[in-house]
Amino acid sequence: FSLGGRQSFMGMSDDELLGDRLIAGTLSARYQIYPISYATARLDVGNAWSKGADINFWKKVRAGIGAGFLIVTPFGPLSLIWGLADRGYTKFYFSWGHDF
Repeated sequence: FSLGGRQSFMGMSDDELLGDRLIAGTLSARYQIYPISYATARLDVGNAWSKGADINFWKKVRAGIGAGFLIVTPFGPLSLIWGLADRGYTKFYFSWGHDF
């Protein structure tokens, strides 16, 4: 299993947390500003553990937040999101089109 990146954990690179076990949760909100534009915010919590590792969720939980803007275009949504994870990780995410 993996966590990290725009789709699974804000503030981290894709697949930054790897392991055989995973606990994750996301809370997100989207607010319409104009008919084709939105503000978005998200909170991610969780972690991934390797086999045999001590799984203590409350001591090892990781957290990340994200905020950004989304514009609906004829070619799919265009989004720019800034993510901040614990331990000072930050990342900007740019995407155009639908996720598959």
